Amino acid sequence: MMLQTMNDTMGEVGGSVELKRKLDDGTLVPAQEGEKKAADLSAKMRQSAEEVLGLEFDKKVAWAGMRKAAGNKLFQGQRYQEAMDIYMTALVAISNDPKDVVESDEKISLPILLNLSMCALNLGNAGKAVAFCNHALSLESGLGKGSHKVYFRRGKGRIMTGDYKAAKEDFKKSLELCEAAAAAVEGGVEGLEGERKAIQKELQKLQKNMQAAKVNKKKVKAAMTTAVERGNVIEISKVEADRAPAFKRRVSKFNSARKGGERVGEGKGEGEGEGKGKGKGEGKGEGEGDGWVGLLLDYVCCRRRRERVKQA
Repeated sequence: MMLQTMNDTMGEVGGSVELKRKLDDGTLVPAQEGEKKAADLSAKMRQSAEEVLGLEFDKKVAWAGMRKAAGNKLFQGQRYQEAMDIYMTALVAISNDPKDVVESDEKISLPILLNLSMCALNLGNAGKAVAFCNHALSLESGLGKGSHKVYFRRGKGRIMTGDYKAAKEDFKKSLELCEAAAAAVEGGVEGLEGERKAIQKELQKLQKNMQAAKVNKKKVKAAMTTAVERGNVIEISKVEADRAPAFKRRVSKFNSARKGGERVGEGKGEGEGEGKGKGKGEGKGEGEGDGWVGLLLDYVCCRRRRERVKQA
């Protein structure tokens, strides 16, 4: 981090720097970790923007290429967060000139966003991975919509979030684009064949898991119905509990209701309401956590729109 670098330097003379946040009442409090990261990245972005200011487009592309290479080296060393920061700075080199949009997206925006999505996946941050892929799909040139890699990586991110139906559609679209790209080249492309097999493997695995979940759901429903009819306390195995955590919660509430003399209908209704509320809360939390990503992408990737409004 830039702040750490400053402290390392000042430490030689006994000094240090601490980032603080000013509250509405004027009180200064130590910044939280997320705020420190956002401030550090913002400083890096400003520094990078100054480096490319005034450069011709071809030199911006070359500069972005060097940043990408540096990020790739960090990625290969499994230093994914550091690689992500480097990739982010490369996005300041995108061109606002309409005549350079396609080349800018092809050589800078799309490959960098794809690399960012891979970093996010390796860090286990599905929300960021999906966000990067969504932005790639919204590129003005339309190149993102023709990339099988974008859909494939978004599909993997969606699996991590539990959105299996949407992930399946992404994998199907990815496979379609990959096969079309291979067919466009006489004799096919060996690299694309490997990617096609990888997509097929993920799609087949997902379909198998979705089918298993469907069967398990029917078993869960049947077990609940039988238990309610008999008025028995439900017992489930560890395997069933691992496969269906939601079912485990319902069983717990059902058993509590039975032991406490409550009506089963009331216990079940309470469980469903709590589950719905919890899901909503988790979704909100993830969105807030990824706020800096959206802020950065708006900063570096929406300048074209703002510049054209000014020119008009």
